[in-house]
Amino acid sequence: MVSFARTWILLRTRLAATSTVGEGIAALMFQAIFTAAICGLVRGGLPPFAYGLFAFSLLIALIGIPLLGELGYLLRGDPAQEWVEALAIRPAEVRLARTGELLWILCAQALACGIPAALFAPEGTGLLARLAIPLLAIGTATSVAAMLLLLQSLLGGRAEGLFVLLQTVLVAGVIVGGIVGLSHLGTLARLPELGDERAPFLWLVPPAWFAAPLVDAGPSLLGLVPAGVTLASLLVLGLLPAPAPVRRGGRREPLIERLLRPARYLAERVWVRAREHGGFLLVYEGLPREREVVLRTYPMLGIPLAFGAIGAHPADGEPGTASDMTAILLFTVSIYLPVLLSHVPATSSPRAAWVHATAPVRENELHGGAIKALAVRFLVPLYFILGVLTWFTASPELCVRLLPPAFLTSLVVLRKLYPICVGGPPMSVAPDEVETHPGWMMVMTGAALALTFVGVIANRMLSIEASLALCTLLVAAEIVSDRRRAASLPGS
Repeated sequence: MVSFARTWILLRTRLAATSTVGEGIAALMFQAIFTAAICGLVRGGLPPFAYGLFAFSLLIALIGIPLLGELGYLLRGDPAQEWVEALAIRPAEVRLARTGELLWILCAQALACGIPAALFAPEGTGLLARLAIPLLAIGTATSVAAMLLLLQSLLGGRAEGLFVLLQTVLVAGVIVGGIVGLSHLGTLARLPELGDERAPFLWLVPPAWFAAPLVDAGPSLLGLVPAGVTLASLLVLGLLPAPAPVRRGGRREPLIERLLRPARYLAERVWVRAREHGGFLLVYEGLPREREVVLRTYPMLGIPLAFGAIGAHPADGEPGTASDMTAILLFTVSIYLPVLLSHVPATSSPRAAWVHATAPVRENELHGGAIKALAVRFLVPLYFILGVLTWFTASPELCVRLLPPAFLTSLVVLRKLYPICVGGPPMSVAPDEVETHPGWMMVMTGAALALTFVGVIANRMLSIEASLALCTLLVAAEIVSDRRRAASLPGS
């Protein structure tokens, strides 16, 4: 028989071991303020059902992003599984405690979004409907978690790439929806309600299921849809076992590494010094295989890509604005680097950090190789993608003229930000113990403003010949900086 006393003890232990009160409150406050601001902007132009559809779509994005990233451990294998199996406790009690932890965090996230959404609901929303919004938000969050857990259980390790892509799309969607979607509220306001014959596609839109009870049309069977979906989601979360651990076997080289093989070969031959080679290989081959690092950093690429999508479609008659937006994107994409750099010390195997202490190289040489690995492994493919987007959405001439100096500028920014954002040797601490420098947000903001100005000036003034001359100067600056790095990197 299941002992709820043992389950409660295990649940409290899990919550105490995995939660950080300060960071949790800060994240919830951000979600609440962001939801209040967006809902306050749209409340005047939407009827209750359309408002609910908008609010619950926003909630799915705001909850889905952390569930795919830093809170992803809640939907994966238990990191304390070996310790739990050694206890005198039943598997059903372990599953209940794990589900209780997940629901506790889901409810906190859902209420952080649902309460502001209820407070800013349109004037036509009834009292009962307004009071139901936080509960509907909990149901929405539960259904999102159940769907993600089901996908991970069905697909296993094959779902990792899908989740990274999905999280990137959610990040980009929040930005594009917040900037572009607000100008199309009229279209959303004209949508019929769920169950209307004019819009059968709404049955395929999960936020519409939870927005159905917001319509003041008397009792309806549609009001039972959220309850049914929530109950089914709770059953999935409670009965479905945690996904099996992902096995990292096989000798097959990932596609991205095969494509980057020429760039890696060139870097190792002419750029990476012999005593930097160990740090280069550690970061180049090891960091992309750290699951937590990938899930926490790769999706942030959705931010520059979202602004690229917005800038690629300016108002008619403003081609100069389009090229300026593209130039700004190319030169400011490096503001993404602090997110990546702060996770350079992260690893799922922190006990192996003794290798750094016994390595026959100085720490600044280790960091020097890490910088060059980051440039080849992350900046090169990122700028390749941006180059393709620029070529087809702007013009080939703009791509040839601005892409090389933009890449070299990002390399300079990488060198400047590395000692500020990296808090220890590469791959040396657990992901949850990664420390961020308190001043890097200010540095990133200043860099974004400066690089925005540089991008506009480069677009307006650089010809292809001037771009070539600037690239020559930047390459020379990189050579000088490489020789002087011992005075600027950690461990000098």
